[in-house]
Amino acid sequence: MKVKALSQYRDKEDGCIFYIHYIVKENGNTRTHSAIKFLNYKDRKKTRERYKNNIEYQRKRHKEYYKTHKEERNIWSAQYYINNKEYIDELQRIYRTNNKEQIKLYTYNYYYENRETLLETQRTYYKDNREEIIKHRQEQRDNDREWWTKYNREYFINNKEIISKRKRLYYKENREKILEINKKNRFKRRGWGYEPINKYFKGSHFHHMHLENNHAVGIFIPAELHNSIKHAYNNLKSMNKINEVALEWLRNQ
Repeated sequence: MKVKALSQYRDKEDGCIFYIHYIVKENGNTRTHSAIKFLNYKDRKKTRERYKNNIEYQRKRHKEYYKTHKEERNIWSAQYYINNKEYIDELQRIYRTNNKEQIKLYTYNYYYENRETLLETQRTYYKDNREEIIKHRQEQRDNDREWWTKYNREYFINNKEIISKRKRLYYKENREKILEINKKNRFKRRGWGYEPINKYFKGSHFHHMHLENNHAVGIFIPAELHNSIKHAYNNLKSMNKINEVALEWLRNQ
């Protein structure tokens, strides 16, 4: 048995009368059946309470339905938005106007609760669309350079404490990464380049080996070891000595 249509026939003081149209299939034959059902408000109240008591189950059912009808729902949603664009935009505008603080708080909490997932999604999207993003950003800067300069200056003046807090938090969470980036930039400014053989670790120095006029290649070695032998890149004897010690240390790791 399958319900073809369900419509409210009329409303009464103590309940509702519904007109129900069925399609019944028996032994390959199809026949229709109509019925009128009365649903009082007590039953409706029990239904609502039953839903509230099983809200997790209902959510699970909704998710399963959405997964199995995803394409169909997306097509329907897109078409509904096209047909009711002005009405939907007006509702959203009114909601955003009346709930600014609530939206701001929700966005803030959602970001920090799902930070890793969001960052991974952003990294993946950037990796897949890098050229388009760079081109779009450059066009944006060229077309609105004065506006962006003014906006950045005003934002910095009005949010100094927030910016400082974010910087401290980022530095705390990514200290080793920042140190490595600073080293890389410093070596680039010196014209030596930066091509490490191993990874940075706490308490290490980056030692440039200066092999065959290649100033970029180097090894992260303990700071004590790096300072134990005096050396200069234009002194071949001292460089051979420190390179031999550094490579020996690396082989033993």
